[in-house]
Amino acid sequence: MKSLTEPTALAALVAANTTTPTRRSMMTASRYAPAGPAHWPVFYGTLDKFPNTTPIPAPPYYQQLATAFAARTTQAMADGAAKPALDGLQGDLEAIVSSTT
Repeated sequence: MKSLTEPTALAALVAANTTTPTRRSMMTASRYAPAGPAHWPVFYGTLDKFPNTTPIPAPPYYQQLATAFAARTTQAMADGAAKPALDGLQGDLEAIVSSTT
């Protein structure tokens, strides 16, 4: 675990700024200059401004949402038709949410 949290290992994992690094020391203007996002300091700035901030738990049906999203993304990529996949995803999401409320 220690080697995975070293800056060099984390830099490889988040090389394209696909997520916020867990190490504050990696949140630098030079790191975000090539690809953004434009408002990169917001995450840690929010934690500084509101020190009692805590993670928001995922909804209990998160796994169902993730599965539907993955299936419909695969469908859209496989046949190149985004509209039917998005329409199907809309139905999937409505069914998931209505079955859990």
